[in-house]
Amino acid sequence: MTFVIISGGIDLSVGFTMGLSAVVMASITRELTLMSVSPSFSIPLAIFAALLIGIFIGLVNGYLVAFLKVPPFIATLGMYGIAHGAALIWSGGFPVGNLPDIVASLGNRYIIYYLPQEWISFFSMPDNVAHSELRNVVRQFLDSRI
Repeated sequence: MTFVIISGGIDLSVGFTMGLSAVVMASITRELTLMSVSPSFSIPLAIFAALLIGIFIGLVNGYLVAFLKVPPFIATLGMYGIAHGAALIWSGGFPVGNLPDIVASLGNRYIIYYLPQEWISFFSMPDNVAHSELRNVVRQFLDSRI
């Protein structure tokens, strides 16, 4: 999106491309999990599929604008509708649910958990530490920096 803004262009399809990618990614993860495939395999595979969808849509938009000289507003408005419709068809108009628990934790954790002279842990919360205690540690850290 940065390159689009710098070049003075416009891309209306970004949000719906992301939505289509998310629907496909969640569906693949759910179906592979139902087939008893490990989340450590199904999640990266679903992410790869979502990236391929985003790349494909970006290439189509780029081809329309650069080679066929379609105005960016028109090309991406059309792709907006296509991506939106494809996401609705793929999901049947319903939210994609029943995802593995690990999916909910992606992006909702810290890289490092650290309380001076008490505990340190990477990628997972230390054992025997309550979430409320962790919130207080983060709050105290932020208050000390202000």
